Amino acid sequence: MLARYLRTCYSESMSKLQAFRETEEVKRKEFNKKAWYFSRSYNNGDSTVPPHYAETIEFNIYKGHLGEVHISGHPYTLSGYQVYLIAPNAVHAMNYKKNDGMSAALKIDPEHLKSILDLTALLSHHNMAYDDLPVLIDLSGDEAAMMNELLDLLDGTDKITDALVAITRFFELFIAHADTSQGKTSLSHNDELRSILSWTEQNYMRKVTLEEVASIFGYNKHYFCNKFKNTTGVTYITYLNNIRINHAKDLLRAGVPVNQVCYECGFDDASYFIQIFKKFTDTTPKKYLNLHAKHKS
Repeated sequence: MLARYLRTCYSESMSKLQAFRETEEVKRKEFNKKAWYFSRSYNNGDSTVPPHYAETIEFNIYKGHLGEVHISGHPYTLSGYQVYLIAPNAVHAMNYKKNDGMSAALKIDPEHLKSILDLTALLSHHNMAYDDLPVLIDLSGDEAAMMNELLDLLDGTDKITDALVAITRFFELFIAHADTSQGKTSLSHNDELRSILSWTEQNYMRKVTLEEVASIFGYNKHYFCNKFKNTTGVTYITYLNNIRINHAKDLLRAGVPVNQVCYECGFDDASYFIQIFKKFTDTTPKKYLNLHAKHKS
């Protein structure tokens, strides 16, 4: 039933795609860039991806990787060969340990893809929504071999047809595992996390205290700090400073003087700003600015 539906869906998609290519060549090129994105990398050191969310769908694949992934407030330990589904607007963060593992990510913009392949309709056909799909699948045997084939298919390709094949097969895999006990993609834990992240993005440029942000969300400082760390894998101050440093890099690249960047990003002490900047980037703001200027010239 599922295979027949996917074949029908894929056949219809190919017909739409052909018309799409013939009538809207310029739009097709734009579609290639925005509808999906694939990357593969090998870990060579400890690293952290701070909590964030997006309207995209992500399939994150890990083989021999070590660390922890937080999705919708729940921690998952990386082990063996795994694939994770991150639903639209699910808050997620990663903490990687130094190892020889491989990671890959397939990111999909469902709205941009909708003109060719309607993923919501695909799930609805099986009376499912994203909440019904598992977060994690452990791969072995034929499924591991299939994943290797999909990664090879996607590696370096810019063809929509290859992406469609991969996307439908990823969804086929998760639909087939919908009754497993690996946890669901429930977004019920996301509302408060998204609110905290959004508030921080709007207030990072001024002095922010743990007491203030905890009070805003109805907690005392101690409980808030523990709750944020447990649901994201990083402390709130680490997250806040990460936001500030990312904005600082943008301002430095725009030519804003270091002292001005310091205060515009919520730091009230230049030496502390330099210390935190170096911690996150392994260089000083001045050296970062000079390096960017050389690359620009």
